[in-house]
Amino acid sequence: MVLSRSLPPSISDLLIIANDFDEALRILTEVEPFRHRVETIWNCGGSDVYAMGLDHPWMHKLVLTRIDSDYGCDRFFPTVKWENFERNNDFPEDQWVEEKGVKWSVASYTKKAPIIG
Repeated sequence: MVLSRSLPPSISDLLIIANDFDEALRILTEVEPFRHRVETIWNCGGSDVYAMGLDHPWMHKLVLTRIDSDYGCDRFFPTVKWENFERNNDFPEDQWVEEKGVKWSVASYTKKAPIIG
């Protein structure tokens, strides 16, 4: 699945191009044969697509890789409302891995159920 503002929408057996986040989700969950092939939808960004995912009601788990370095980037992961999430224990807390001079860690969080009433 490619979400693009510039490519024309198209669907084939191996590639779907969509211009709209909700339309992409609709295709993956309602259109055959995709609805029977897709078990988990991973949002791999960029920044605007991450923001749409964080705000979407279907979003329930956040898996973050943190890199302990500054690369002078001008685009960043959107601000997370941490009060809406709780940390999971599927990755060791504060365990940093170093590979080829880059330190990184992984953490996952589950979105809390909304309080109704």
